[in-house]
Formats: sequence, C-alpha cells, structure tokens
Amino acid sequence: MNNNKKIPAIVIARGGSKRLPRKNILPFCGHPLIAWSIMRAKYCKYVDDVWLTTDDDEIAEVGEKYGARIIRRPDWPEPDKLSAFMPTVHAIEQIRHHYDFDIHTVPLPTDPIFHPWDYDRLFERYFEIEKKDSQIVMAVPFSKRREMVIYRLAFYDYAIPIIASKDYEYVVDGPSNPVVNTRLWYDGNISKKTSINEPEIGLGQYMGWARFIKHYYICEAYQNVSIDDQETFEFAEVVMKYFVLKGRGIEIYKEYREKEDEEDTGDYTSSRR
Repeated sequence: MNNNKKIPAIVIARGGSKRLPRKNILPFCGHPLIAWSIMRAKYCKYVDDVWLTTDDDEIAEVGEKYGARIIRRPDWPEPDKLSAFMPTVHAIEQIRHHYDFDIHTVPLPTDPIFHPWDYDRLFERYFEIEKKDSQIVMAVPFSKRREMVIYRLAFYDYAIPIIASKDYEYVVDGPSNPVVNTRLWYDGNISKKTSINEPEIGLGQYMGWARFIKHYYICEAYQNVSIDDQETFEFAEVVMKYFVLKGRGIEIYKEYREKEDEEDTGDYTSSRR
C-alpha cells in the first residue's frame, strides 16, 4: 500500500429530507448541521481533504463556505429509498478522477456527537489493526452499554427477554463515521452491480459477513444519538452542548488540532502517512 496517498472524507447530504425538512442545513449549536461533519474531518490529522456530495444548491453553498469540495450527485429515482451506499460509490468514482486513494471515511452529518480527539483515535485504531490484518474492511465507532436488557414484543401483549447482561460485553452503533478500506469496500460492493444507475438492492447482499463483523473504536454511551426528526435533533443538540462543547463552539476542533500539532511526539501513527 502506498502510504503517501491521500485520504478523503466524504460527507453525504441531500436536500429532500422528509421527517425533518432541510435538516442538513438547520442551525445546530450555532452552525448548519453539515458544518460539524466537515469541520471534524477538516481538523483530523489523517484526512487530506473533505468532499461534500449533494443534490442541493443551498447545501453545496454551505459546504463550500466551510471548506468542502463539492460533488453534484445524479438525480436518482426514489431517493428516499437509498442509503448512503449509492452516494458513497458515486463520490469515490468522482474523487478518483482527481487522485487515487486506499482509505476513505464517511462522517454522516446526522451523527454529530464527536469529540475533537475521536477522529484521530479512530484512524489510529484502524492503522493498529491494519498492521495485523491487511484485509480490514473498516473501523467504526461503537458505544458501549454498561448494562444491556432487551425484550422482544411478542403475542398476547407479552414481552420476552432476549438479552440480559451486566458484563459490559454488548455495544451498539456509535456516531456513524467509519474509516474504510476503499479497495476492499468498493471492489467488493461494486462488483455485485453492473452499473451505478441500477436500483440499490438490500445491503445485506453486499460483502457478506464483512458488513456485520466490524473492527471498532469505543465511544461514550451518550454519543449514540442519530438525528432523524425534530425530537432527536433537539436532543442531540443538548447532548452536544453539554458533553462535547461545554460552553465552547465549533472552534474546539481547530484548537485541538493546533494543540496536538504543537505536542506531536511523532509516534508510530504519524509514520503511517
């Protein structure tokens, strides 16, 4: 693998949100929601540049203001039924017109609760695993559950216990922000399709178990808040202000990067690039 290749961040934001209209550019802690994913990637020491893929002029304008390079995605039919898969594949193909890369990352705007240091630590976790397993597909943030008790709703108004544990052994998806082996992820996925314009099929058909068995970086339990509607938007904003910003603003990412650069000791992760 060429360690001198760039690492892009791909931010995905469309204009047609249904449950919370225009959510990607709604004010969140003083800035448009997409600004937070752009800024945390921009000030990660392992990310070289940030690309925003969108179908919306206003979102593109906001993205440019915060330093993202813009990719205009196609007007795919039934966009509500698409996941992040199609926009990511399209973005990878567009970025490869500019340069080749082995690794990419996808910071979703709807999962904003990221500490300034999380991105660096996530990449370092990826590089640590890569030294032992060159076939690593991705590293993702997981939130650890201190206690896990889950019931399944059943017949006749019964709820059946499925999981009960106090052993810190279960995790759930944290803020969606994977670091991805581009070659394995892209080649493994796109080989199942003959055209980017084909309808998206169930993601479970892609990559087999590689999609479900994941390497991880552990986040705090409160970071598992994904914005989908007005209620989760407001809740995420409260959590962000209280646990991450602590009276500060978006400048915490830049200040963290400057401080880390001053104190950089040149550990093994620095030599990875």
